[in-house]
Amino acid sequence: MRLTSFIALGLLAVATAAHAVTTLTTVAQDNSAPKFLSTPNGTVGFCVDDIRRLGAADTIFGVRGLSVMPLLAAEGGLQIDDAAITPDANLTKLLTGRGRFFLYRSPGLKTLVRNAGLEGKLRVLPAMVYTTPLYLVVSRQLPPEIIQALARAVAELDRTGELARIYERWSD
Repeated sequence: MRLTSFIALGLLAVATAAHAVTTLTTVAQDNSAPKFLSTPNGTVGFCVDDIRRLGAADTIFGVRGLSVMPLLAAEGGLQIDDAAITPDANLTKLLTGRGRFFLYRSPGLKTLVRNAGLEGKLRVLPAMVYTTPLYLVVSRQLPPEIIQALARAVAELDRTGELARIYERWSD
């Protein structure tokens, strides 16, 4: 069965989290801990040294809860501000000169800048600061056979190259 079939039947809802982890949950709210499929669906990345060379005395903004922010803080010598709960708030901080850098996921950053009407006003750096695997997350209540079907479907998308085409279509 295709993922779209599960969604059409109301069995699944799909969403992406701000920290670039693709999540898959049941439609019914489930407060139990999620399960992770064992194979990463991609990576997100950047390099701290590149930011330091650019003048990291300025503040680096991140969205609250972004997994990389505590890692950056542990690096030392970097001014970190992860108080914002939306990426748009960080774009506003950049435009008002409260800092120099905004760390956000890719794919997604260039689209965020474009949708905010800020193309040409902000520069997206090619620097990679952090790389982390992306996982498909499913509810603990999801039956094992559906989890296995999802894992097989993702593996098949990867094997045929369709996953790479989807990523390319939506990447910045």
